Amino acid sequence: MVAMEMMEKADQVLEDALNLWWLRPENALALASYVVHGVDLKPTQGQKAADFACGDGVNTFFKCGGRFAPEFDLFLAGIGSQSTKDVAAKNVDLFDHYDEQYFPKVNVKPEVYYAVGTDHKQNLLKKAQHLDFYEALHLADLRDNVQAIASHSLDKIYCNSLYWVAETDVALKQMQDKLKPDGEMIIDVFTTEKKQLDFGKMFPSTSSEWQEMLNRGRQATNPGLRSEEGWRELFEAAGLEVVEQRNIFPASIAHIWNLGLRPIFPMLNKMAASISPQNRQEIKAEWVGVFKELLFPVLMAPEAFSQDQAKYRLQFVLKAAR
Repeated sequence: MVAMEMMEKADQVLEDALNLWWLRPENALALASYVVHGVDLKPTQGQKAADFACGDGVNTFFKCGGRFAPEFDLFLAGIGSQSTKDVAAKNVDLFDHYDEQYFPKVNVKPEVYYAVGTDHKQNLLKKAQHLDFYEALHLADLRDNVQAIASHSLDKIYCNSLYWVAETDVALKQMQDKLKPDGEMIIDVFTTEKKQLDFGKMFPSTSSEWQEMLNRGRQATNPGLRSEEGWRELFEAAGLEVVEQRNIFPASIAHIWNLGLRPIFPMLNKMAASISPQNRQEIKAEWVGVFKELLFPVLMAPEAFSQDQAKYRLQFVLKAAR
């Protein structure tokens, strides 16, 4: 009975994630994997929590139990319109875009909100503001001291982008300074195993242009990658104890996410935007149904789809060492 309930819950999580990320099903699978395999990120009543590098907030909102209406379309007003070649050659972030028409329609709000969200991209913060999920939003790099957040004032800190900066020790120290002595940090990181997902490493005989189209500049945004042991050493040096560690990105899911529909997404999005709202919704419903059938077995039994045992993305729950 318990196993059946877990299956049904995971099935619904994947469907909801696909409704949000329908044109990027690899992102939906990754998001569902974080929810199914990760710890609960929701603050408890009375806790003050912060989401460092929150982006547009939709993923943390989702991980905390928030759900969007099926008719909300993240892609209509939420991204830019660059071409595939521009995205690949110029390392363009399509989501670093704000349109006045962007307004997420919510079906379920999280029970408890986050007190603070920070990010270094203003456009993403503008979108996050529409969620009414963060009491305050601040434009800041992870290495910045956000003076609006008092030292030792936070009960919970979440960050899924620590590896985005080279000075991981500086960024960790800035976050740690804001944490109460008995507070909790939840840090999602990629490990150095992610470098093996580079298409140049996997297919070295292919042309650089081919590799560039698939890699899309993603390695450039990962200067702070560490090995599993390297992350543990960083936390230990900061006086933090690893209370729990989880593999939130099993290898088969990592490989699907690594390719997904990225290369054709700009054209796919342009094509989908050109049809009537009714047709778009009808196609989206069918699309979500098909990808749920395809991806659910991978979500629930990832080991059956790959012999790769590498740990690509880990989640660490940290507390001050005693």
